[in-house]
Amino acid sequence: RPIKSMLASPEPTAEAIWARFGGAEENKTVYVEDKFDGIRAQLHRGAGRVEIFSRDLRRMTDQFPELRDQARQFQDEIILDGEIMAFEHGKKLTFFDLQKRLGRKHEGADLFATASADVPVAFVAFDLLWMNGESFLRRPLRERREALRSLAPPIGFQIAEIYPARSADEIETAFQEARRRFNEGLMVKDPESIYSPGRR
Repeated sequence: RPIKSMLASPEPTAEAIWARFGGAEENKTVYVEDKFDGIRAQLHRGAGRVEIFSRDLRRMTDQFPELRDQARQFQDEIILDGEIMAFEHGKKLTFFDLQKRLGRKHEGADLFATASADVPVAFVAFDLLWMNGESFLRRPLRERREALRSLAPPIGFQIAEIYPARSADEIETAFQEARRRFNEGLMVKDPESIYSPGRR
C-alpha cells in the first residue's frame, strides 16, 4: 500500500528559509538537494512484487515497466521516495518528454503507447521509508540518507545528491547552481526531521 508523501512548502528567499529552519542556532546545518523536473513517485520493492505509485497514491507501475524490472535487482526489500525523470545519455530530458509516458495504460495498446515507451526514464531516490521489514519513518533524515547511500542502485536508479548549507548565502549559492543544472530549484530539509506522511 502506498504511503502519503511528505510535502514541501515554498519560501520566497534564502533568508526566509534560513530563518524558518532556525538559522540563529549555533552550528545549524540544513540539507539542500536539487528540485527535479519530473513526477513524484514511490517505489515498493518486495520479495515477489514491485509497485510504483504516484503522489496521489495512484498505481502507475504499468507506465514504467523497465523501472519495475530493474528494481528487482535491489538486494533489499525497500520503499523509496523519489522522482521519475526523462533521462537519456547521461542527461536529463524535459518534463514534456516525460509527459509522453503519462496516461499510458498498457504496453503496445496503440501506436502512441508504443512510441512513448521509447522515452527513457530514471528513478532518482531521495528518501528511504522502509527496508527489510523495518519502518524508517521515525528515524531522522540524516539516518535515512545514510541508509539510502548504502544501497547499490541498479541501472535506471540514482541517489539524489545532498549538500550541507550553513547560512542563507550558502542556500542562495546552491539555488543558483541548481538552476544552472536546469533544475527547478532547491528542496531544503532538516537533517534531524522525521518523515511525516501528508505533512509539510
